[in-house]
Amino acid sequence: MKSGLIIIHDRVVARHGLSIDGCRVDVEDSELDLINRLVDVVREFDPDILTGYEVQSSSWGYIIERGRLHYGNTGLYLNV
Repeated sequence: MKSGLIIIHDRVVARHGLSIDGCRVDVEDSELDLINRLVDVVREFDPDILTGYEVQSSSWGYIIERGRLHYGNTGLYLNV
């Protein structure tokens, strides 16, 4: 299992940095960059199944709809 975070760069991260043992941390400059990085990670791992709690409406559903609303096609689709 791999663990990681994708976060948006801010003054706190710039000043103190962010490091978590055993966890990959990607820092992006904007929300759009964060969404694009998430798409890249999903494509990199090419999972057959993405699972979680309230996946369709809360987590993945929220990210996909926010991307569509603010940035157009994000390249993520959710088949249920």
